[in-house]
Amino acid sequence: MGKTASVKSYINFYEELISGESSTRDFETMLKMTHLSFTSPNKDEAAFSVFKDRRVSAYKNNELNPYSYFRKKIAVKMTDNHLRATPVESKQVKEELDLDKAYDFYKKRFASAKGFTFFIVGNFELDAIKPYVETYLASLPSGNIKQKSKDIKLRYTQGNNETFYKGQEDKAEVHLRYTGEFDFSIRKKDLLSALSHVIRLRLYEELRENRGGVYGVRVPSYASEIPYNWYRHSIDFTTSPDDVEELIKAVHAELDKIKKEGVTETDLHKVKEALRLSGKEGLDYNSYWSMKLKEAYRYDLDPSSIPDFNAFADELNSDELQELAKEYLTEANYSQFILLPEKYQEATD
Repeated sequence: MGKTASVKSYINFYEELISGESSTRDFETMLKMTHLSFTSPNKDEAAFSVFKDRRVSAYKNNELNPYSYFRKKIAVKMTDNHLRATPVESKQVKEELDLDKAYDFYKKRFASAKGFTFFIVGNFELDAIKPYVETYLASLPSGNIKQKSKDIKLRYTQGNNETFYKGQEDKAEVHLRYTGEFDFSIRKKDLLSALSHVIRLRLYEELRENRGGVYGVRVPSYASEIPYNWYRHSIDFTTSPDDVEELIKAVHAELDKIKKEGVTETDLHKVKEALRLSGKEGLDYNSYWSMKLKEAYRYDLDPSSIPDFNAFADELNSDELQELAKEYLTEANYSQFILLPEKYQEATD
């Protein structure tokens, strides 16, 4: 019978991470793989060649895709063409991705486990896994290497209003974004997420059910204190090119209504019920516990409060959401991007 275990390591803007998962039976195998990821990374030329070819092919396909083109243009504009935020091109991957350089860089960054914190979540007894943790994690090298992340000065711009033309299909993509500095706290971050949920309800009802102008609306939000206190709140939808202007006006009308009148009791009830259901279902998944434990560690919260998923929903109220919308969904922090078929550019020339 084969092993059910996997481990991956990766580096983002401000963190180095290793994550893994396994069956209960193969827990030791997962920890062995974790240990080897630090001490003996596998330099496999054949696997690297396959990986590189696939990445080049994927980037080439993206370059032909109107939506990928649109997202790249947004990234360039929103970050003022910042090196770390602009998507790479297939030519760069083909010419610059080098196994020796990647391997040497990886070995330097993962030469020491100092500064790493390990979270283990799953179906196990502590006494049963303790010997494996001592053997494979406690024995990891912990020499001094620089662990402090560097602020790369990536900041989002505001006040963008751009229309791009790409593709032949008769549809339009709309991306509206609010971003800027944020008075960060865990509660305020959760409030921003709840506000996104409210806005998604309002826009789905108005744009989809009342106007029939979209199939769906995406309203993602994110807030962080790294490397500074900032937030991002976006609204995305696909529609007919002829309906773009009307639907953007409808979006702003709904946002203005929340700012002026607050959140209706009906919508507030729906969001509270969704939060309660999400928390209740989350307790059944290791990924939820892992996320919450890391959050508790990072912000010095009490892990014993994790099962109390109703607390935030019980306290949620219209006034807080209204004030949050007024504070952060402002014209000064707003950017607008539209993607239209190429024939619309020809019509304006």
